[in-house]
Amino acid sequence: MAERGLFLALALLLLALQLSSNLNGEGASFQLQLSLLSVALVAYLAYPQRQAARLSLLLYGLSLLCAVTTAVWLKRPALSLLQPSLQLQLGAALAQLWVALNYNLQAEHERRRSDDLYDQARRDPLTRVANRHALYEMLDLNLTQGHQLAVILLDLDHFKAVNDTHGHQVGDDVLRSLGTLLRAQVRQGDVVGRWGGEEFLMVLPDTEPVQARAMADRLLHAIRGHAWPAGVPLTASLGVTSARPGELQEQLIERAD
Repeated sequence: MAERGLFLALALLLLALQLSSNLNGEGASFQLQLSLLSVALVAYLAYPQRQAARLSLLLYGLSLLCAVTTAVWLKRPALSLLQPSLQLQLGAALAQLWVALNYNLQAEHERRRSDDLYDQARRDPLTRVANRHALYEMLDLNLTQGHQLAVILLDLDHFKAVNDTHGHQVGDDVLRSLGTLLRAQVRQGDVVGRWGGEEFLMVLPDTEPVQARAMADRLLHAIRGHAWPAGVPLTASLGVTSARPGELQEQLIERAD
């Protein structure tokens, strides 16, 4: 709101200065026209781009109207106050400003779209945790660099009975709730992902075996005490292990399983 108030105040001040200059029989100075360009830039900071472009065009048109109206009032040729060369330069500068800002806006839009697509390719659509592809990337990164690494493989017990008794919608709600629960329990830098079905994998960089076991115990406690959809009582089985030097992803996951 402050930026919009600033734009309106500057626009009114600029038009008042130009009108005063025109009434004295003088065209708008170069400094005054440059100020118009600066006010247009403020409009782009304060308003959405299309609205800012319209406001800039309106301001430019009002400045031209001031010169023409004053010239008629003073009974002088309109061109004497319009200064066509300066006005053309100002119009071109406003057009260049719009093109540059529009290009930046399009580039930002494409960057965000690319980030969204990248994120979608790495997330499980149901639970919104990492998918198997993202988990493989995280495992590969840590194993390749030889970092201390632990993993926890979690499997909900008797999950098929949940679907059979309560329906697949409740089953999906349970999986979504589990994803949220697991994300809330791990540390920053840890990765929670859906390994498949009702199996979830937690990749824990820089984690000693004792720390991983303690986290698994906390997860079991949280799952037992969690308020699950439809009041379904749930437990889980967890496999905890740490990476060994030179070990492959498949070997690590197989041991956790």
